Parts: sequence; structure tokens; C-alpha cells
Amino acid sequence: MPEKLIKKCCARTHIKCGEALENQGSGVIVKDDNNYYLITAEHCVYGDNGQYSDVLPENIIVEVQDGGFNSSFRRIEVLRIIDSDKNDDWILLGIEDPNIDCDYLRLFRGHNFLEEEASFIGYQNMNKDEFRRFEVDVIDISDTAFKVTLKKEAFMVMGEEGANVAKGLSGSGVFIVRGNKLYLIGHLKNVIGDLAINNDIDCCLVHKIDGLFNNKCVNLSDLKEISAWEVEVDESLIEEDIETWKRDKVEEFDNILRKNQVLYPDEKAKVITHKRVYDFFEIRRKIEKIRVESSSLITDFESSANTFETKVTDFYTRDADRDKAKDLSMKLESDFASFIKEIFKDRTNSINTDFARYKITQWFMNCSFDFKE
Repeated sequence: MPEKLIKKCCARTHIKCGEALENQGSGVIVKDDNNYYLITAEHCVYGDNGQYSDVLPENIIVEVQDGGFNSSFRRIEVLRIIDSDKNDDWILLGIEDPNIDCDYLRLFRGHNFLEEEASFIGYQNMNKDEFRRFEVDVIDISDTAFKVTLKKEAFMVMGEEGANVAKGLSGSGVFIVRGNKLYLIGHLKNVIGDLAINNDIDCCLVHKIDGLFNNKCVNLSDLKEISAWEVEVDESLIEEDIETWKRDKVEEFDNILRKNQVLYPDEKAKVITHKRVYDFFEIRRKIEKIRVESSSLITDFESSANTFETKVTDFYTRDADRDKAKDLSMKLESDFASFIKEIFKDRTNSINTDFARYKITQWFMNCSFDFKE
């Protein structure tokens, strides 16, 4: 899952002053071409009042945990300070190859996102040796910043001021997931108000530093991106439907698999079965969308299918070898597609064929259409 990448690219920061480590913060590691960077809040490096403004790169401590939240830390060398902005509270550090098991090709930077679900991972001072993930909602977006709010928990606990509880989380990367892709949209700046009564957090847009990278931010409001997102969401939901259905409908799944084992060699039969079930749920979602827009079309389709099903057992079900079974399946699909063609007025015949396969899959499940070698 793309969410795992959030943990992979999370880092802890400190400023080394003599032998002491001060000013704990969080950050996010990104890759651009063949170069690696750490993005964090400006005050995590230079301090709330600029007290570390003359810090050298070798005294900026960046650490990662390779083995999970409770594993030991490994230091990543900071090579240079590339640029920073105090007003927008961001700083970009050039770092060595962190050698972490992170699929950077699946991690994108995004802008023009929506008020949607997001998450971040960082290191609180009160639990400084373990990163922690927080689920948030994006609630406000402007040209210069955005705001998130905690979904399930509160920073103000056990009488502690919320700002103190949240301290150390500044610089944490904020991510949204769309389909199977992960987008970094910014980082935490500060909790709003000392008490953090509303659990709101100001964040810096990653787009503010887009000019420093060769690979530019993805415009998440672009119609192509939104369309691709919807497809990926549908695919994810369909896979969830399949897994739930296979658990609850063992007999129906076995019926489809048994028929495909007649039609195809064993291994191919398993692949075809999954594909057939996937297509079944995809068409079912289309049917429900059409039902909302024009319920009479779906009512006519279902009525026609019920009428035709009474013929299936009598005229199509029989013992058959592989070749005869394939011929029967193709004939049934063609005959039923022709039977419903006047409903959808589809000149391309693609809707008729898709909906015919949908119903035949149902008839595979309930054995209205059956064959055995």
C-alpha cells in the first residue's frame, strides 16, 4: 500500500550544540532526479527566534529508523542548506543518499488538492524516540498555506497545553492518497493556539518550493488526474468487493471456477475466474450508476434477463467437452446480447456485450447455465 511510504521517508531532526542535541523537529525525505533532499519547517533548523541561524550543515542532525517506530536511529549526512523562507516556514536541505527501502517513483508532490482526508507522521518531543502517525482532514486552503485538523484525537491531554504536546511534529510531511498513488502536499508549521482547542494545524504548501525541483508538482485538480483517481478508487473498491464476496459466497465462486476449469487449463482458469469476477463487479457498479440516472433502463434489462434465464437451463445447459463448452458460452453471450440490444440502443454493441457477460456470470454462479465434461 502507498501509505507505507509515509513511514519510509519520515525523519527526525536536531541541531547539535556542543555535545547537546536541541530543537527537535521532523522532516520528510524526497528524491528529485538523482538527488535527495529533506523538507522541513524553517524553525526546525534555525530555531523559533533564529537562535541557530548560523548553524553549519554538519551540525544539522537528520536521522531515520529503518526497522519501524521502535528501532534504532541511523544518521543521514546533511550536505548543504539549499534555500529557506522564514515567512512560509520552509527549508530545503541537500542530503546524502539515505539508503532507505523507499519506492520514490510512487511518491509524488501535489498541489491544487481538495478539502480531503490526509495524514502525517512525525516525532513528538514527549515521545521523541518513536514516530507516530496522525489522521487529519484538510479543512482550509489558500494560495499561501493550508490547514488540517485531527480526525480522532486531541493534542490537549492530561492538562497539557496542546502546543506542548504537539511540539516536535513541525516539519512532518502531510500526504494524501489517491488510488494507488501517494502525494506529498506540504508539511506542518505549527499548532494553532497554545491550547490547540480545535486541534488545527497550519501547514506549508510543498508547491511553495516547487521551483527548486526539476520534477514539478502534479496538479491534482486537473480533470485527467481526477478521472484517473476515480478509476483507481473504483478498482480498489472492486477488489475489496471481490475479497468480501469470495468469503461470503464460496459456493458461487466455486461454481464459476469449476466452469472455467472446463473451458481453460487449470492455472489459466484461476486467472480467468478472477478477471470474470472483477468484470462482474465493475459492470454492477455501472448498473447502479445508470439506475440513478435512468431506472427504467435497468428495470427493462433485469426483466428481460429474467425472461431469458428461463430458456438458459433448457436450451444451453448440457454435458460438453472444452470446445463444445466454449461454443455454448459464446452462443449464449451472443444470443442474450441480441436479446437486449433494443433496450440500450447501443450501435457499438459494447454495452450489450458487457451486460450480457454480467448476466452470464450470474448464471455461472447460480448454475442456471451449467456444463460438465
